Amino acid sequence: MKEILELIARKQQVFAQLPLFKFLQNSDVDPRQRLAFAPYFAPFVMGFGELNRHIFRDEENPDPIQRTINQHSREDDSHWIWFLEDLQKLKLDLSMNFSDALRFLWGDETHASRHMIYELYRYTYRATPIQKLVVIEAVEATADIFLSATAQAAQELQGITNNEYRYFGNLHLAIDTGHSLHLSETQQAIEDIVLTPNDKREAIEFVEQVFQIFTDFFNVILERAKVNAIVPEHQPNRSSISHYPNGNKSAQQQLVQSLYSQRKENVPHSGKRLGNYLVEAGLLSLDRLELALSEQKETDKRLGEVLSERGWVNQQTIEYLMEKVVLPERELVLERSLSLVS
Repeated sequence: MKEILELIARKQQVFAQLPLFKFLQNSDVDPRQRLAFAPYFAPFVMGFGELNRHIFRDEENPDPIQRTINQHSREDDSHWIWFLEDLQKLKLDLSMNFSDALRFLWGDETHASRHMIYELYRYTYRATPIQKLVVIEAVEATADIFLSATAQAAQELQGITNNEYRYFGNLHLAIDTGHSLHLSETQQAIEDIVLTPNDKREAIEFVEQVFQIFTDFFNVILERAKVNAIVPEHQPNRSSISHYPNGNKSAQQQLVQSLYSQRKENVPHSGKRLGNYLVEAGLLSLDRLELALSEQKETDKRLGEVLSERGWVNQQTIEYLMEKVVLPERELVLERSLSLVS
């Protein structure tokens, strides 16, 4: 399996050069514009949650590889909740009647998103655990690149709106790169899997197919981001997000008018702590958090130390969350507090 992982790493390096990622990281473009593709992403996001729950996961299969996949699927099956939150915060939660919403979700504009999830279903339905694992490893490699790019746009937008974007921002990136699948011992066990010649041929084909469909998909997503022009803040009365099929014009105009004119003016808070992020991400239960906090008080250890020592959360995940999410959020809260005082 080591050769397959090396192939995925090489494909990932090429994949990282796609125009979409350069666009998402281009600070000369308004961050709202860079994330304007979000509604067209919906069928994939929602379908991916179901893919984890109903296709990747197989609780009745005792195969050790399948058990690893089951754990990964539990970590990955509810991120759509963050996506829906981000749609609202991006003010892309366009008002539609039910029939128009169905036309949009099954229309030409979202065909690429639906096609993506259909293809992943096709590759993994009734697949062996090894076949599923190869697809998951390839998908995770594409996700790491995508989320690294969206996190930059989301971070810039957070500085403008004071909103936290959990799907497109640093939290999702931190959780995704900290999956149990990425634990050093898990990766070593995966590398040590011996593939038959037929397994190897199939694995190579799966890797090639996954990277190709994601490449095609993200090229379409780039066009969606560019087509759905977001009006600059100083031009609030011009039309925006004009390509929603059968959308209500007055609703679209209201969306445009509020998109840039409203800035959330909340009283600064102290910022969430590490444990809250871990619970929200589904990496830690409330019961375990309470136990860890009790042990922390008794031992004067850091919460991250307790969680890592107990084996409940990977130390790499804790460090990444602290560096990329928790500490930046605390700094942002402090900046807001100072701005209110000044």
